[in-house]
Amino acid sequence: MAVRDDEGRRESSYTLFVRNYVATTLVGVHPHEFESPQRVRIGVALQVAAPPPGFADDLNAVVSYERIIESIRVLLTNGHIMLLETLASRLADACLADPRSLWVQVRVEKLDVFPETEEVGIELVRRQR
Repeated sequence: MAVRDDEGRRESSYTLFVRNYVATTLVGVHPHEFESPQRVRIGVALQVAAPPPGFADDLNAVVSYERIIESIRVLLTNGHIMLLETLASRLADACLADPRSLWVQVRVEKLDVFPETEEVGIELVRRQR
């Protein structure tokens, strides 16, 4: 995908992703969801500006998927979250905190809510402001 910089030049970008991160956490609005953790699955696609040609082979030169994983871990252990939309929004904010991030897509699913479904959830897309 090509994007334009401030002067209208084409820049390259790439997508970092985290797929099928599964964890147990307290999330939901119903009384039983405050007492019993439930399984969620999280997926993130983060479009970032590619480093310039000849960049140093150094982790600091790129946006790291480790930061996404750490953000998920922190959010899931920071207390009860009422809405999946809140969880997705907070994760999107964390991903877009790096100015090299262009846009993010966050998918959050509850895995064990209804026996007749594989999962229910939401997907959020947010662009850098």
